[in-house]
Amino acid sequence: MTLGVKAKIAVLNVGEIINYVRTQSPDARNLKVLYEPEEADPSHSGIHGFRYDDHLIADLIAETVQEIYPAREG
Repeated sequence: MTLGVKAKIAVLNVGEIINYVRTQSPDARNLKVLYEPEEADPSHSGIHGFRYDDHLIADLIAETVQEIYPAREG
């Protein structure tokens, strides 16, 4: 996996994502967060239950971000 100079890592709380999206989305969307480790990133997880063009759900998830860090140094 190659990370760009501007790449970021977001820290989110799984329970908070699921509850927030369920209570704030018009369709009470129930997301799933699954642990999906990658060789270069053993902490990786995937958020499932919405499409790439589902901007409302993406915005709701973004509202739950707790911290953001640079993905690489320098």
